[in-house]
Order: sequence, then structure tokens, then C-alpha cells
Amino acid sequence: MRASERFGCVRVFSTLGVTLWKNTFYTVNTETMEGVPVVSTTFTMKIDDSQKALISEYAEVHGKSMAEFMIDATLDVIEDAMDLHDWNVAKAEFDKNPVTYSAVEVAEIYH
Repeated sequence: MRASERFGCVRVFSTLGVTLWKNTFYTVNTETMEGVPVVSTTFTMKIDDSQKALISEYAEVHGKSMAEFMIDATLDVIEDAMDLHDWNVAKAEFDKNPVTYSAVEVAEIYH
């Protein structure tokens, strides 16, 4: 599941003084929260006219509003950072004990 599909996921870890999200997942589907008021926040940013036109046109071609596109793009960047962090942790763990198993060995162990 992509970060943009699990809007509201929380993963907290700190790297280079930047707090990101890790290890605790909350899934929120705001489209099906019947009877529950959906809270939204307005976010304002300054971009030049050419950037706005490019982003707006790209979003329109892909059937999204500019806001939807910006949210998806931002969550994709966060997901990439989380994935890279998780890979670095797994790689460091593997480097400490570089043992691998073939598919046959795994089948023998767990069969």
C-alpha cells in the first residue's frame, strides 16, 4: 500500500534532525467516514506562475485536482524516505550477519 493510499499513516523516526513517520500505522478513509465530520486544513504556498501552470496542467491530465496531486506527490516523497530508511536499517542488520537461505532451504525450515 502506498503512503498516498494510507493517508494519515504515522511513522516517526529522526534523521539529520528531521522528524518523519515510522512504525505506527493509522489508516483513514475520509470518503467513507459516514456521520463523522471530516476536518480539512487550508495550506498556502507561494510558487511562480509557470510552476503553478505546469503542476495544474499535469494534475488535470491525470484527472486530479491540483490539491490532490500535491498531496499525492508529497506523500510519495515521504514514502520514498521511509522506504530508504527501512532499507538502510535492514542492510545494516544484514551486514552484521550476512546469512542467506535458498528457497529450498526455507521450505525445509518451515515445512
